Amino acid sequence: MGKLVNLSGMRFGRLSVITRAGSNRQNRALWLCRCDCGKETTVPSSCLTSGKSKSCGCLRSENTIKMNTTVKKISGTAPSRSRLYREWQGIRYRCENESRVGFHNYGGRGISVCDEWRRSFDAFRNWALANGYRDDLTIDRKDNDGPYCPENCRWVNRKAQAQNRRTCILISFNGGTHTISEWSEITGVKRSTLDYRIKAGWPLDKAFTPALGSGKLPDQS
Repeated sequence: MGKLVNLSGMRFGRLSVITRAGSNRQNRALWLCRCDCGKETTVPSSCLTSGKSKSCGCLRSENTIKMNTTVKKISGTAPSRSRLYREWQGIRYRCENESRVGFHNYGGRGISVCDEWRRSFDAFRNWALANGYRDDLTIDRKDNDGPYCPENCRWVNRKAQAQNRRTCILISFNGGTHTISEWSEITGVKRSTLDYRIKAGWPLDKAFTPALGSGKLPDQS
């Protein structure tokens, strides 16, 4: 176990460390901190040194209020009723609001929104309408590690978006490369059955055969 670094007197964002405050259930050091807003809070060492905790929670609240205020100023009240506006708001929340579920998959791993779209719903709307937007489509990034910007985004149906996820696995067989869902459509074998067979280690020629059951590995002889 590494040597404990004394954080007393150090400053992390809005937090000033006062003194050690014991350990948590994982036996990690806790520190009593005073936030610039005046509130005291106890924070683990790792959250301070990694930058995960920068305030008692007031900074997150202020950012949320600021974002909502900016959205209202830019867009007024009428656009907020449209699906396209909700798409624009959604990509900003995913990338910029730490309190949102799923933030770790977007802003938390460096995905950002380009300045043009961040500052103007009109700019986003103009791009969307000029690039095939329809209410039955959803925004998708061509490069899943790239930002939300005109060069990296397109409008696709939900099936295409699902196939572009980081977790989407491609399988090559007989000269073709497809996702499990696509192989299911091609072979006529249910997706759940293909999932089971492949995870169980079936050879692909057997896994893609509709007549076989999904109970046990077929005879290899």
